[in-house]
Amino acid sequence: TLPNFVDKPISEMQEWSKKNGVDLDISTEFSMEYSSDHVISVNKKAGSSIQKGDLLIVKVSEGADPEESLEIPDFSTYNESKINDWISENRADNLKVQKEYSTTVKKGDFIRLEFADKDMTRETYKRKDYATVTVSKGEEKKEKTIEVPDFSGEDLSKVTEWATKNEVKIVQNDEYSGTIEMGKVIS
Repeated sequence: TLPNFVDKPISEMQEWSKKNGVDLDISTEFSMEYSSDHVISVNKKAGSSIQKGDLLIVKVSEGADPEESLEIPDFSTYNESKINDWISENRADNLKVQKEYSTTVKKGDFIRLEFADKDMTRETYKRKDYATVTVSKGEEKKEKTIEVPDFSGEDLSKVTEWATKNEVKIVQNDEYSGTIEMGKVIS
């Protein structure tokens, strides 16, 4: 009995055909509906009886046509969700979304579109071409407020240890002092 292999990976059908002594005649075509290397159609209906040595004619998807031109819409009116939906619907797998902080653009809104090829435009983009859409993460929020103790007169090693523990950068300026001994913090 022939299982339903439509929309399943061709590797599953090949494994089944070897076990059951069935030959496959495989051809490929581009498809927007089926993922790459998935079965589009078989010349016999699923559930029908076949014999060892029978030949099944199988069409397998190569995925979406990489040479197809896609006019990228004006993403300035799109939010992140709508951009991702457009990418999925058009199988524009080489169009990546990245995020960055912005104080001027609302979280999830479009910031810019950049193409790997400088001569590329929204109108000349093909599915095979690489591009990046940047959307806003919103304003960066500082995670915690850290109270800085008074280290005056303490060893520099104590300041360094505290800075490492609290993930704070320190800048050291060496100065002469007539009242604080060498290697101690002035301020």
